[in-house]
Amino acid sequence: MDKGVAWFNIKGANARPGELGNFALSGHSSNDWLDGGDYKFIFARLEQLSEGDVIYVNYKGVRYTYTVTGTKVVKPTDVSALHIGTDKPRITLITCTPLGTALNRLLVFGDQISPDPSAATQHSEEDTSSSDDAAKMPSNSPTFIERIFGIKQ
Repeated sequence: MDKGVAWFNIKGANARPGELGNFALSGHSSNDWLDGGDYKFIFARLEQLSEGDVIYVNYKGVRYTYTVTGTKVVKPTDVSALHIGTDKPRITLITCTPLGTALNRLLVFGDQISPDPSAATQHSEEDTSSSDDAAKMPSNSPTFIERIFGIKQ
């Protein structure tokens, strides 16, 4: 995630934009100042999104528009929270919360509104090599204090 957001490719939540199912993206909310990368704060304001807000995703030359339908805070091991159905094209943005920790994950859910979601294609599990055994969602790297003292969150 040092180079942007990452597609969280797990079975049951591995759709791409324009496909039926959940398109899950993970990004840092805050990383330690020692960490490299230009995207360590890309989702730092994700908790300010609320129902009705708009999310834009550009993918393969098409702009996809999603409207936020809700948020949820879960434990990093609650990967099942990403399995939200395959009846329509959806997005889930994932980041660590509270800001500066890796204690929990904030999930922001949205439904595709443009292009026409009724034209979404069926996701093919054969198109990707998704992980069957994801036990934990991605996280921020250890903080400076955690690195010095070996503290785990």
